Amino acid sequence: MIFHQIAARVYPAKASGLTQAFVLNPNLWVQHVLDGHNDIVMVFWMLLATYLLLRSKWLFGVMAATLAVLVKYSSLLLLPVLFIAVIRNNPEWGLKQKFIFIIKGCVVAAGTAAALYLPFWIGQDTFKYFFVFKEWFYTNSVPYAFYLFFTKLGVFFQPTDVKRFFILFFLGNAFLAMAWLFLKRSYTPVSFFRTLTWIFLALHASYAIPFYGNHLSWSIPFLILSDFPLSPVAITLVSLAGIFAYFKGLSFLYLIAIVIYFG
Repeated sequence: MIFHQIAARVYPAKASGLTQAFVLNPNLWVQHVLDGHNDIVMVFWMLLATYLLLRSKWLFGVMAATLAVLVKYSSLLLLPVLFIAVIRNNPEWGLKQKFIFIIKGCVVAAGTAAALYLPFWIGQDTFKYFFVFKEWFYTNSVPYAFYLFFTKLGVFFQPTDVKRFFILFFLGNAFLAMAWLFLKRSYTPVSFFRTLTWIFLALHASYAIPFYGNHLSWSIPFLILSDFPLSPVAITLVSLAGIFAYFKGLSFLYLIAIVIYFG
């Protein structure tokens, strides 16, 4: 229902078709109905934040985006994009108003997180995952696929160097995506969707933690809404990569999907 409301506001003539593409997406059914991953809960809050953004309810949108972060940390990327979208959506704001909004947004996000996470606070171990995964270099990640490819060619890199390169690759893409949104001559909701899609697709290609089909749920709704060139092809390729990841490493399928799309 929320996805349809978003689509109807941005693409009135195509809202039903886009909603069907989302509701009937096979990767979402496989990952969240059959396999029961909780990413779809995060996606719910992200879409609600997007809907509230379209209705100019900025602070409630920040609260919804923060709730997404409390489900999975990866949605933290939504918050800076949301801040930029609000600023671009209010061209009449002066520097002081923009600064006040950012401060308010940060306070609302921090306050929401603290209030809702406090009952589950277990000290430093709350963030134990971050200290653990920085040592990981999983065989089904895209960085490992590159590492393996060059190793087969007889070119040897240290795993830490490969991981460092892909961290820089992601940070560079995230910065470029947000700079593009901030500096773009005219702002539209489609720009917001494309920025998030760009960042999440770059993220999928960058981390060395396990890469599974449920992670693609972060980008699929925004990919559907982004109206990219050949977007039906892109949606199909990403969805198929997630489904067939049960039989073949998703890192290879993801890279093949990218090659086919650009081809």
